[in-house]
Amino acid sequence: MAQQTINSISITQPSSPQNITGGDSFTMGGQLSASGHGGWPENVDMYFEWDQGTGTWQTIPSSGDLHTADTNPAVVADANEHTITVNSDNFADGTFNIRTHGHGQTSGTDWYSSTVQINITAQSTPTYTPKIIVATF
Repeated sequence: MAQQTINSISITQPSSPQNITGGDSFTMGGQLSASGHGGWPENVDMYFEWDQGTGTWQTIPSSGDLHTADTNPAVVADANEHTITVNSDNFADGTFNIRTHGHGQTSGTDWYSSTVQINITAQSTPTYTPKIIVATF
């Protein structure tokens, strides 16, 4: 039986640069593209990745400046959009790039999406006024 051919992966959400405040979250989505007829060719590990501009791409972890509680990577066996919710740490500050990365479990082929920039401004730290308490015994 003929199988489809996986051609590429794309980042579907967000589709443009985002400006958020530390503590905010956003939806990140990815989608595989295939051509041909027949069954889906193989399971693909879909990684949701981030980089701080240093070229050291990493899977978005469960804690840190950008993090997710969702399964990452997701195992994908179709051309549907797959999403995760990405949260930012309250005091995260800086510019990050995100992308999706597919890795074929059988073929070992890797597909990479384009990147989207996320600009995070840290929450302002609260100002505390010290109080002096005098106790008389």
